[in-house]
Amino acid sequence: MVYNETKGFRAKAYKYKESGYTSYMRRRILTGFAVFFIPLCAGAQSDRPGIRFDALMAEGISSNEKKLIESLILSYLQDFGELVSFPADSNDENESETPFIDFVISGSIYLERESRIFMLQIDRLSTGEKNSFTSVYRSAGEMVLKARSFLENAFSSSGNISPASMAKNSDPEKIDTNSLLGTWQGEQGIEMIRFQRSGRGIAIFSSGAQMVLSYSINDNTLHVRQNSPNSLRYYHFLPIEAARKMAEAAPPMEWEFILCENGTVLRGFKFAAKAKMDGEILEEITLRDVQEVEWKKLSR
Repeated sequence: MVYNETKGFRAKAYKYKESGYTSYMRRRILTGFAVFFIPLCAGAQSDRPGIRFDALMAEGISSNEKKLIESLILSYLQDFGELVSFPADSNDENESETPFIDFVISGSIYLERESRIFMLQIDRLSTGEKNSFTSVYRSAGEMVLKARSFLENAFSSSGNISPASMAKNSDPEKIDTNSLLGTWQGEQGIEMIRFQRSGRGIAIFSSGAQMVLSYSINDNTLHVRQNSPNSLRYYHFLPIEAARKMAEAAPPMEWEFILCENGTVLRGFKFAAKAKMDGEILEEITLRDVQEVEWKKLSR
């Protein structure tokens, strides 16, 4: 395998990109921050509280991981109140025209012995009340999956938001081996998944290839991992040479899920290699990209 530091990557020259979240971030960040910067003057005219979110402080994690969590928080905050921002050219003269702010949300994420410490502070400006909350996550995937419930619990515990406003975003359902038994339909390219009681399973791809899976359940989160050697048929959507190189380079695929919708949906994230193509040429491999996915249980 050849790594070329010049601008072009052609023929056998392609590079590996270690940082994850690339394509997912491009989609989610644009969505989250587009909402954040909509001019909102309704804060004082609506029953929903005005909320300002300050960028997180981060240490020991990648900038992409930080931005991912920030974009998820911004998305979730829309369910709690009106997101408020100040125009870039705001000054004292037009201060009276700025939206009313009820709450300021701030926080930090830092790495400690491979665990991610997520700290969140909710300041209620009308009373000066400050509430702080901390949670520990063992992986980036776990933090992403549980960011919403952490935020909900923080608001609920501090009495800032009525529980009725969070009804549509209830906590994940209890997951166990019995709830997994049966046939599931995976994301695009995976036709069927079946779990066994032994902590193993099998996925059947659209190409006909079979992948042996292993799974475990920790803290009500399902962890699924590829447990068979790579096959170029796992990457059948790529030209054959690109598929072969992906099979040689890619680490095992992994998924992390929570159980939703009365036990019929596994919702979460897939961590896997991603190919960047230039026509028929494999230009770049991202070794650990993240993609939001759902597996749906098929009725018997």
